[in-house]
This record gives sequence, structure tokens and C-alpha cells, in this order.
Amino acid sequence: MDNLETSDGKNQELPPLPFTYVKTDDESKADIKVWQYKIDSKYRTKEELLERARATKEDALWYASKEWREKGTPFEQIEFQVGDKEITVYNYNEKKFTDEHIKKFQQVLIKLAEHFPKILERLRWVLINDKQGRSVYGDEKEYPLNGSAWVPWKVFKLQPRGMEMFPHRIIKTTNFEGTLIHELSHLIADDFYQEWTDVVRWQHITDLEKKDREDWESRKTPDSGLKAFYNKKTGEMAPNGKIPLQPEQCVTKYARIKEDEDFCESMVAYFYDPELLKRVSPEKFEIIKKHDAKKPIPKIEVKRIPKDQIKLPEIKPETVYYFVKEPAEKEMIK
Repeated sequence: MDNLETSDGKNQELPPLPFTYVKTDDESKADIKVWQYKIDSKYRTKEELLERARATKEDALWYASKEWREKGTPFEQIEFQVGDKEITVYNYNEKKFTDEHIKKFQQVLIKLAEHFPKILERLRWVLINDKQGRSVYGDEKEYPLNGSAWVPWKVFKLQPRGMEMFPHRIIKTTNFEGTLIHELSHLIADDFYQEWTDVVRWQHITDLEKKDREDWESRKTPDSGLKAFYNKKTGEMAPNGKIPLQPEQCVTKYARIKEDEDFCESMVAYFYDPELLKRVSPEKFEIIKKHDAKKPIPKIEVKRIPKDQIKLPEIKPETVYYFVKEPAEKEMIK
């Protein structure tokens, strides 16, 4: 078994999960499908296929994943009831989720329930990390990590930095509130993709005309071995390898990373500085406004769970059937 250190500092073994894995030859009855690739003229072994099935199952639930199980019991559990919607906050960080955090989180939940309830339909848990994650773009100064949303888990992962109350990139709100709106907006960003890209188009730097492409060079980022494109004239980084063809319509520098980041930054502006969004891009403001549900303000309740009663979601015993999918010969990796 793996060892872990719980949030109370005690080491203990990571208990096995109550899943039994059974290989089936009936694809229609399978819970999981794993691919049997031919690598170096050898097929994956039975043990390797079973391991892939196990990893797929455990990674499908945040509370079954090794990453979060290793953290042990969180320091805090706060339950929010927004209308008939339950949202649980698990805080693994020693820094307390204060009454100010709760008040501002309530305000954000009310805004989302009133204007974009589909976001809350896709959210169940908020996990506050115990350790600050590194920038996904390799530049801690320009692109620090505040949080991330993960649709399959119905989870929003908040980094310690995301809890801070200093000004957000949209300076009329705090980093905490702006991070909440920004990251939770990722849960619906795909719904807006077509309308959004009709207003501002992005293009890969490698697809630019030669004269424009020559303004960019690929070099290592400051805080990792990753490479990214940098503009030779301005020093601007294009961490995703794409640039907007109408950058003046982006409310922040961060919004110029890619389409969904632009949408999420615009959502923060829509709530906290609508005049900025109207001025920079009235078309974007109108897209968001058109989808604004304008629902009645919901009733919201909050409950702190006593430390000795903190309880994670139950992992129930389950038989997991997996099917080994054989690729066509032409699809095999030689």
C-alpha cells in the first residue's frame, strides 16, 4: 500500500478501494474500455490492461483518485445549499476558509444562480489545495495559477493563491471572487465557443503569413523547460501558441491566451466591470447578456461541519467490467 500523511500530520496507509475488476468479452456490458496496442511487437500484458482499467476507474472520481486520497482528511468542510443545489467545499489548506470567504462565495453563487444557473448544474465540489500549483504556462510572474475547473468531476480546484483578497486582473473585484467567476465560467465556455469565435478569431502562430510569423520566436519559459512563442518586438508571450486577430477586444492580457480564457475573463468583467467590457467589446457584452437567464434570487444556506464530523463522499463496493478493444491492424503502433 501507499503511505500518506494526513492533514493532522499522521502517517497512515492508503486503504485499497472496494472495486473488483472483471474482464468481459461483451463490449455492451463494459463499464470501461481499454485499448490493446501493439508496441515493439508486444501486446500489453493482462496486468497492464488491468492497471489501465483501474486507473481509468479511479480517475473518474476525484475522491477515488490517488492525488486527493493521499491528502487525507481536509481541515474544513463547508456545505452550501443554493435553492435545491448542494455544493460542498473541502479545504485541505491550513489557511482557514474565513467568514469573509464564505460571504463572498455566497455572493458569487447567488450571481451565478441568478444569471447563469447552468454553471451550478455542472458543479458539485470545491477543493482547496494544500500546496500551490505551478503555472501551467511556465511563467509564475505573468501567469500564476489561481484555480481550475474539471467538468468530468464536477469540481472546481482552488489554489492557495486563489483565496487571496488582493485585486483581480479585473481590478474592481478581489482575486478570490474573480477567480471563482473565471474558473467556474470554464464549465460553460464550450457552449459559447462558436458565437465567441465569430467575434474574435484566433490563429496559430505557425499558420500566420511569413512576414508576421517572423515576429515570433520559440524559447524556454522562465520557470520550466517548456517552450513558448515570444514576440521579438514586444516580448509578449503566446503560451498556447495562438494569438487573437483582434487583441484590442480582450479585456485583459490573460484573455489573449486563447478563446476560453477570453470568455472567462469577459465573464468576470460582465459581473464586476460591465462598462469595461462594453467599451472594449460591445459584441462580447451582448453575447453574454443574451444568455443571461435573469432568474429570481435563490435562497442560500451555509453550514460549517464540525471538524470531528468531516466526511468525504462514500466510495461504495462495485464490480467494474472492462473490455479490451483490439485495434485494426492498420491502427496498431509498430
